[in-house]
Amino acid sequence: MATIVGLSIAKLLPYRLRPFGKLYFSPLFGLAIFILVATIHGWVAPFSQLIVLVELLLVVAISLFFLRKDIRQTPPAQYLLLFSFSLIASTTIFAPLIRFDGYNSFNDIFTYLVHSQWLQKHAFSEVVTASGYYPALSQVVLYQGAGSRMGGSFFLGWVQAIFGLDWSYLAYPAVIAVPFIAGSLAIGGAVNFIMRGSRKIALLTALAAATMFTGWHFGATNAFFPQTFGLAFAAGSTTLFAAFINESPRVKQLGKLFIGAIPISLLFAIVVFCYNDMLPFIIVALLGFLFLKIIFDPSNIKKLLLSSVFVIFQAALFVNFESVRVLNNIVKILFGIGSGKGEIGWPILWNPFEFLAFSSGFKTAFGFWIFGKYVTPVVFAALFSAILYFIFLTFKKKLSNPLLVHVSILFVYFLAFLYFRYVSAPITANEVGHSFLQFKIAKWASPFSIILLGSSIAFYSKKYRTKLLPIFLGFLAMYCAVVNLLIVSKHITQDFLNETGYNRAPFTAFLHLREAVKDIDPDEVIYLNLGPSHHKLRQMVAYILLDRKLASDYTDDGYITGHLPPEHRTMPFKTADWVIEFTEPHEGYQGVGAGRIALRRASDVRDMFYLATVSGGYNRETDGTNWWYWTSKSLVFEYKVLVNDTDEKKAILKFTVNPAAPGKTLKVKVADEKIAEFKMGDGWQEYISEPIDVNYDKLLIEFVADGEPVRVTDTDPRVMSFMIVNLELVKAQ
Repeated sequence: MATIVGLSIAKLLPYRLRPFGKLYFSPLFGLAIFILVATIHGWVAPFSQLIVLVELLLVVAISLFFLRKDIRQTPPAQYLLLFSFSLIASTTIFAPLIRFDGYNSFNDIFTYLVHSQWLQKHAFSEVVTASGYYPALSQVVLYQGAGSRMGGSFFLGWVQAIFGLDWSYLAYPAVIAVPFIAGSLAIGGAVNFIMRGSRKIALLTALAAATMFTGWHFGATNAFFPQTFGLAFAAGSTTLFAAFINESPRVKQLGKLFIGAIPISLLFAIVVFCYNDMLPFIIVALLGFLFLKIIFDPSNIKKLLLSSVFVIFQAALFVNFESVRVLNNIVKILFGIGSGKGEIGWPILWNPFEFLAFSSGFKTAFGFWIFGKYVTPVVFAALFSAILYFIFLTFKKKLSNPLLVHVSILFVYFLAFLYFRYVSAPITANEVGHSFLQFKIAKWASPFSIILLGSSIAFYSKKYRTKLLPIFLGFLAMYCAVVNLLIVSKHITQDFLNETGYNRAPFTAFLHLREAVKDIDPDEVIYLNLGPSHHKLRQMVAYILLDRKLASDYTDDGYITGHLPPEHRTMPFKTADWVIEFTEPHEGYQGVGAGRIALRRASDVRDMFYLATVSGGYNRETDGTNWWYWTSKSLVFEYKVLVNDTDEKKAILKFTVNPAAPGKTLKVKVADEKIAEFKMGDGWQEYISEPIDVNYDKLLIEFVADGEPVRVTDTDPRVMSFMIVNLELVKAQ
């Protein structure tokens, strides 16, 4: 349907751009109209299924009316081509569903799922009051207060309502697939625009954009939801803007020029609605592009400037009521995260070449090179050199070539990368500059990097009349599609499967929980006894129990705690009527349904402690049955005590230890008192303590070993001393 609607918008383009716009950009145009409708609706009213169906049918009917002659003239092969491309490209998004009947939502998806779910019964203009009893709504509070981009969330809620789905989790894969497919096709369109007559290579480039492990691909498959929309529309709008500017001198009538600007303005407006974070970079790049165009084509300066004014004016009209929120958000980003001083993301310990390879799809975000760590850098270095030579030859012939707009954008991103690497202060000691912001810039540059890759392949294929390069590009696309299905899909889904306890259909765990609480009085409080090790699980529980009264200690969750009143960030356990806990697989306890989520009455709580923080070691690891922490020297586990009564409490400490090398001595302290000291042999050793008095609100358990740490394997750069496995602090009987 997006294609049908988009075809009617493509008719507004200048005559010479219409065939180009219809093939590569019609899905993007249609999606833009749907987002515009969803945004207006979401602001003023909840997403009623009847109303959104009327909106959808009305938009499609109007489009068909304007296309009544064109549909018969459009070759069926074009529709078949778009369908086939969409089918193959979507495997990137649907791979986890194909293999596991579910996908990982332990990431930013939580925020957008909450938005969509809430919008089914509320207009976005309805102000939400933050409360620790309804923690999921903190995500609505955040976006209402910060002026953050809601375009993608409105569209998600709109689609959820169209299909009458009970949960936005079920709508998300189809929704994220639409901008991903449309954006990949627009990337191919840019290649065809730069290298005329290279339709096959353009389509292969579009397919490679959808399957290669680029920043574009990573964002779409790892919950960078607004970014995926933003990059799709940025690739489309900037390409068409350059095409429109080039074509404008040939358009003699100002009325036709004004109408021809509408599709481009629409795409720019949707960038603003969905992901205005990168808007300043795009604007600077386009101003540079326009400046160079005027220098090398001064005779058409009036037409060039007038065309630009038309696009800006119309985009502002489309955005209108969102302008204040957008400006507020951009200012916060520029002077907050954009300053390079904000703590965001995680450290990415790469050199510049690795960031470049990631942006172009030859190194994955998880660290491995697609053809191995020895072959891939050589192949990519050769390709990168060829791309630079292609740019040189193109601009040597004519600097105002259509390639100029994409090179301008990449140049601006390159300057931003240099700033975040060599000017911004690092967040951690091992970083060079602010590495996560370098990573973000690499993601933003990704669609334009792929455009250069595809264009250079088209150039050399024509120059040397060879089919080997297109074959290589097609092989690259299909190879990555297979790797994505067989390897990457498991990598990004495994943690979600482990935490829920389901090998397939992991969302079923939350549906079972929802069913289990249906008879609980809505005024009774359910305490989420899920510490920082399971805070992502806690988020999804908060989502599925969006309308139930919950309580927890939220101070370990940066998504939630900062948007709650201070008095609600740590909710007391004593107010709880029910408790939800995580059951470790090795304990042999089955939670609700067949999962790891246990629901109990507060009076029957299994543990009076929960693990609050772990320090001194590496990240938590699990194999789905056991969990552990490695360390190079020491580990400190901080447990918080749930029950604050006056009775004396006793606990037993249980754990398994495995040294990196035998002969080390391990000391175990509880509340600064040594309770054990023993020499670790070769292999696993289990330990169970005598009953320990617990008369504190929190309890520190410290493990320290002597000797120097060692590397356990050649492939793991970490140095280890010992690992603590399946640590438990349980009530003494």
